[in-house]
Amino acid sequence: MEEEGFGFGLPRESDQTADPEQEEEQEEPTTGRRGRGRGRGRGRGRPSSAAGGSKGRGRGKKAPASTCICPNCTAPKYPGSKFCSLFHHKKAFDNMMYQRRTRALSQADKEAFDKLMANEADAGREVEEFALDNPPELKKKGLVDFAKFQRVHGQRVGTHLQKGKRPFTERAYFKHAENELGLTEEEAAEEWKGFVSNKSLKRDNLGYKGAERIWVPCHELDYDDREHYVDSQVIEGSGDFKAPSVEERKMLQAGPSNMDHLTRQKLSFDDVRFGITAEQAADLQQGVMLTPKKKDAAEKAGDDALTPEKVAAVNLSREPAQLHRAMESSLKKINSEFKKAMPLAIKAMDDYKKHPAELRSSDRALLAFCRTLQFRHETGVRCLGRPEDLRWIVPDSSAGSSVGQSGPVPTVPGQGPSQPATPSNPGNSSAGAVSVLNGADAVSSEFVQERASLSWENFLKEARTAKGKFWEGELSALRALESVQDSMEELLECKDAAVFLQYKQDWLATEKSLQQVHKGIKQAADDLSKHMKLKVTESAREKRRAEDQKARDELQRVRNEAKEAADQIKKRKLEQQAVVSAIFTCDLPLNLCDAVPERTGLSTEGLAWDSPWVMKCAAELVPVLGDTAMQKALASWGSQYKKTMASTKPKKTQATFPMEEKSGRGLVNQFMQKLRPAGNEPDISAVSGGKQFMDCAWLFGASPDHRTVAFLPNHAPCIRVWVVGEMRHIMIEWDSLSKALDLRADKATEELSVQSILDRFHGLDRAGVEGLAGKVKWMQCTLKPQTALFVPTGWLVVEISANNPLIYGFRKGFFTFEKSHIAKYEEAIQVASNMKHNVERMQQILEILKAAPST
Repeated sequence: MEEEGFGFGLPRESDQTADPEQEEEQEEPTTGRRGRGRGRGRGRGRPSSAAGGSKGRGRGKKAPASTCICPNCTAPKYPGSKFCSLFHHKKAFDNMMYQRRTRALSQADKEAFDKLMANEADAGREVEEFALDNPPELKKKGLVDFAKFQRVHGQRVGTHLQKGKRPFTERAYFKHAENELGLTEEEAAEEWKGFVSNKSLKRDNLGYKGAERIWVPCHELDYDDREHYVDSQVIEGSGDFKAPSVEERKMLQAGPSNMDHLTRQKLSFDDVRFGITAEQAADLQQGVMLTPKKKDAAEKAGDDALTPEKVAAVNLSREPAQLHRAMESSLKKINSEFKKAMPLAIKAMDDYKKHPAELRSSDRALLAFCRTLQFRHETGVRCLGRPEDLRWIVPDSSAGSSVGQSGPVPTVPGQGPSQPATPSNPGNSSAGAVSVLNGADAVSSEFVQERASLSWENFLKEARTAKGKFWEGELSALRALESVQDSMEELLECKDAAVFLQYKQDWLATEKSLQQVHKGIKQAADDLSKHMKLKVTESAREKRRAEDQKARDELQRVRNEAKEAADQIKKRKLEQQAVVSAIFTCDLPLNLCDAVPERTGLSTEGLAWDSPWVMKCAAELVPVLGDTAMQKALASWGSQYKKTMASTKPKKTQATFPMEEKSGRGLVNQFMQKLRPAGNEPDISAVSGGKQFMDCAWLFGASPDHRTVAFLPNHAPCIRVWVVGEMRHIMIEWDSLSKALDLRADKATEELSVQSILDRFHGLDRAGVEGLAGKVKWMQCTLKPQTALFVPTGWLVVEISANNPLIYGFRKGFFTFEKSHIAKYEEAIQVASNMKHNVERMQQILEILKAAPST
C-alpha cells in the first residue's frame, strides 16, 4: 500500500529484504525506555510467540540510531523518518512532499520528482539544498515565491530613560505626595499649584463626578539594557528567482572576500562594513561646498569639475513685501511675549528684596540666579529700547569690562559705566561673597543710571555679554527692535537678490535670538522664584525639625530621668533583698505579737472590719475549687507562674495574673461576696478603671524564697485565699509603725518621709524588732491551703514564704463605706503622695466614699 500523496514507489523497510535475520538486524531509531501500548514493563517488545527460530532468543540489544541521509548532516534520524529534526531536514522533506501534492505540476515533473526521491543519495542532497533556500516555518511557499530569506544574529546594548505621566485629581495627588513622595501637606499644595499653573500639562475631566485631572510627570526610569536577538526575515517578490547552484555556493565560500551571505550570518559591530574611511570622515566634517559636475565621456579621465553652488531664484516683486508682512506679524508676537516676560522678572526681583536676610547671606546659588536674571532683564529692556527701566539688585564685578578689536569701552559719562567697588579679597573669597549676599542695596542709583546710558554697541562688546549670552548664533545676531523696524523700510526698496537673501538670513537669525531672549527672561525669573520658595520651605522644615528634635530630646531626657529613678528603686530593693532584715528571720512569740483572730462562719454580725482576720473555708470553697474551669485555670497557673517570674528582669519572687470569665472568675466573685459586708460596697465605675477593678479577681503565686514588706495593692481592703503552699504573714498598722520609727526633731515643720520609715524598719536588728512590742499594733499568722485572710486599708503586710515548691492562690480587692476604711484610705492617699505616686484616681474614689452615707 502506497502512502497518500506520493504517487511513486519509495522503498519501504518491508521491501528491502525478505530474510528474517536481516530484517532483525536493520537499524531502528532509538526511543525512550518506556514503550507505548501493549508490552510495557517486563517482557516489553517480545513477539506474540517466543518459541522457535531466532525470535525466541530474548530481548537482545537495541541498535544505535543512524544519522540523517543528507550528505553533510551528522544528526540522528527522527523516529520513523530518514531525516533529522535538529537541522530541519525532516521539515524540509515534509514541505517538499506538501508542495508535490498541492502545486499544479505536470505529470512529467511529478514522475521526475518521484524518481529523484527514490534514491536516498539524490533525495538527501535535494532536501539539504531545499533546507538552505527555504525557511522551515513556511511549508506552503516555494523557492520561486521568495526574493530572499535571511537570519540576522546581533547584540544591542543601550541606555534607556523612561519618563511618564499619570492623571491625578487634587485629593489623589495629595495622597500620592504624602505616601510615595514623603511631602508635607504644605509642600504638596505648593507642588500642585505649580502643576495647575503649567498650561502645557494635559488635562481632562474624567475624575470622580467629572473632577478635573492633571497628567502629572511622576514616572522616571533610567536603566541599561543588553539584548541578544535573532531576526528571521522573508522578503517576497513578484518574479521568479533562481537559486544558486551547489557549484556557485562553493565558489562563493572559497572566494577571496570570504564575505558571502553564508559566512556573514554572525557579523559583529566591529566589522569593516560598520566603519568609515578617513576620507569619508573628513568629508563629513568639511561638507560639500560646491556641486560636482560630471565630465562627458569624450573628455579626458580625471576628477569631476567643481562649479559654484546654485542660488535659488528670487522674485523681487513679491518676496520683499511678503517678508515685510511676516516681519510685522513676528514683531507683534515678540512684543507681546516681552510684555508678559518683563513683569515676571520685576516680580522676581521684588520677591528677592523681601527674601529673608539670613537666607540670602549663605546662599551662593541665589547670587548666581540673581545675576543671571538681572543680565537677561537688562538685555530685554535694551532690546525694547527702554534702558531707563533697567534694574540692578546685586553687584556684578564682570560689568564694565569689554572685548573686541576696537579696545576697551571708554568710561566717560554717558558711554562707559564703571562697576561700584565691592569688597574683594583674593585670600578670603568667602567673606567677599557674604558681603555681596548681604547687600541688596549695595548697588547705587548712580551706577544704574550709568548702566542705562550705555550704548547698544558697547553693551555687546562687554565681556559679561559674551560670557552670559543665552541666545543662539553670533552676538551681532541680536538687535534692538527699533533697529529692526528701521531696517524694514530698506527692505521694500531692495532691488538686488543677493542683498535680499542676506537680509532675510540676518532677519531669521535676529528673530530666533529675540524669541530666545524673552524665553530666557521667563526661565531666569522662574528659576529665581522657585529657588527662593524652596529655600523658604527648607528653612521652615529645618526649624520644624529642630523644634521636633528639641521636643524629642526633652522627652528622652525625662525618660532617662525616670529610668534612672526606677533603676535606683530597683537597686535599693536588690540591696534590701541582699541584706536579710531581721523581721524576716526572727520568731515573734505570742506575748510580743498577737495572733490574727479567726472568723467562724459567714455571718458578719459583730465582726470587726478595722483589723485583719482569718477564716478556714474548706466547705465554702467546694463549689469554687470543684468547678472544672477553675481547676484547669489553677493547674495551668501553678505550672506557669514560675516561668513568668523567671522571665522578668530583675527576677521577681511574686507574680500575678487577672482571671478570665471563662476560668471561673464569676465563682470567685460570688465566694468573695459572701465574705464582705453585705450591701456596703460603693460603685466606683465612674472612675477610670473602676469597673474593671470591681469585676476583676487575681491569681497570685510566690517563690519559696519570697520575702517582702509592702502595702496592699491600690491601698484597698483585700481578701486572700490560699490554694497550695504556706506563707507566714505579719500585719503592722502603719499609723502606729510610723509613730514608733519617727525620728524627726521638729515634727511640726519637717515632712514625714515614708521611704525613710520603711528603710529604718528594714534595718532593724532582732532586738529592734522585738523592741517594737507595745509600740505598734501588729498581728501574725501562717496561712495554709483553703484559708482566707482579710487585711484592711492602712496595714503594712510582711510576707515570708515557707519552703514549699508551689505557693499560689487567688485574691480580690474591694471598697466599703466603713468609717474606719474611709479614714485609713485618706491616710493611704497621703502615703502614696509622699512616695511620688499619682493619686488622682484615689482622690476620686475618696470623694465617692465620702459622698455616700457610711455605717
